[in-house]
Amino acid sequence: GDTPVAEITKTHILQMRVEIAKCKGRGGNDTLSAKTINRALQLLNQALADAADQYGFTNPAERIKRLKQRRIDILPFSFAETRLIISTIREDYRLYLIVRFFTGLRTGELHGL
Repeated sequence: GDTPVAEITKTHILQMRVEIAKCKGRGGNDTLSAKTINRALQLLNQALADAADQYGFTNPAERIKRLKQRRIDILPFSFAETRLIISTIREDYRLYLIVRFFTGLRTGELHGL
């Protein structure tokens, strides 16, 4: 817009966040997620921080709280489901999956073994 960077206030940023929250997401049906809005504000915060350092003003985005994101419940396989998967998988993958299911190793950690 026409507002000089040094004159942007916390109110401007909060108003922008409200407007962004009204935007449609990729599918066109839902609005943008809190995660997407937070990423946009993080980018703005970084840009304003650089400008504030260079031109000597206080970053108005510095203390704006992030939107809360919905937690996704992770439903692990039951022991019966795990046994079924292990019993039906190809033999050459069986040991890999047993280690994967019962150790909690991350993919990169397991592949590093």
